[in-house]
Amino acid sequence: MGADMTLHCVPACETTPQRIANIEHVIRSIPDDDVDLRDLIDQLDYETAAQAKSCLLRECLDGQAEHRQIVTLHIPGCPYLVRAAGGLSWGDSPSEGYTTLEHVERSPQLRALLEQFACDDFQKLRAEAAASLQGAAHQNVTVVLTSPLRGSEYLHFDAIAGALAAIERLVIAAEGKRDGIERLIGIVVNPGCSYLDPRAVADNGSD
Repeated sequence: MGADMTLHCVPACETTPQRIANIEHVIRSIPDDDVDLRDLIDQLDYETAAQAKSCLLRECLDGQAEHRQIVTLHIPGCPYLVRAAGGLSWGDSPSEGYTTLEHVERSPQLRALLEQFACDDFQKLRAEAAASLQGAAHQNVTVVLTSPLRGSEYLHFDAIAGALAAIERLVIAAEGKRDGIERLIGIVVNPGCSYLDPRAVADNGSD
């Protein structure tokens, strides 16, 4: 029998003083006889509920801080960024980072709170990115759609809002076809003359 690849993921969020206070409150509010807390105590070799809660707070904050064994990822379809750690396991923990995140994974109350923070942070990040693009000196934007069947096609817009709406329509159209064809969609801000292709299409639902 070989080793298994194991992975833990938890919501990624900023840890402001107010949020840390909220995290502490949630952890203190977990009943000592809570089923998940008792399981955490058994699986991670703690002796008391108080000890487990203290370490849960520490590991939660460590999991959001810079850590050489933990990375921040965006998983397609997930409404927030995640912190992830893993590795090969022979029934033991593959890394310290994995164990750090395991604490949060074993606490549904804490994970739910971090999800709220992470969703708020991700929406803020997206809004800031959109505002940054909208604040560009020029509003010329080109959406590039590339597929094996039709090569590269260009959709031209005078504002980022139109380009983002077009991308959403293109994705929906591509998913609806279910043809297994890979399509690459990208945005070019202030495109040069190389994007003035005569095959540029006006139909945002094209292949």
